[in-house]
Amino acid sequence: MALTLVRDGDRVVARVGTAPGRWTGYWAVLEDGHRSRVGAGENRGETLAHDHVVRLYQPVGEWSGGQGPQTFALELPPADAAHPRRIAFVVAGAADLRPVQALSLAC
Repeated sequence: MALTLVRDGDRVVARVGTAPGRWTGYWAVLEDGHRSRVGAGENRGETLAHDHVVRLYQPVGEWSGGQGPQTFALELPPADAAHPRRIAFVVAGAADLRPVQALSLAC
């Protein structure tokens, strides 16, 4: 199954080729550079770094691989310049939700 991602301004389009079976997928917007200060416990007083923070998770509907290529679009939410982000699209089996293909774009 071929998967491509193309960005056009504030919109990203995923194109998924044909493959036998039933499929589903989801979009994820991931951010890096987050920090949190720990107020209790063994790490009290420490500042922890958090990358790959999921800021948006958006499932897409299920489809059959026999329907031909599928196209899905995501309008990007406003970005925060302090947190570099990536947009990912993941294709998974509809029956078990196991990922079979994924791509991401740095934004």
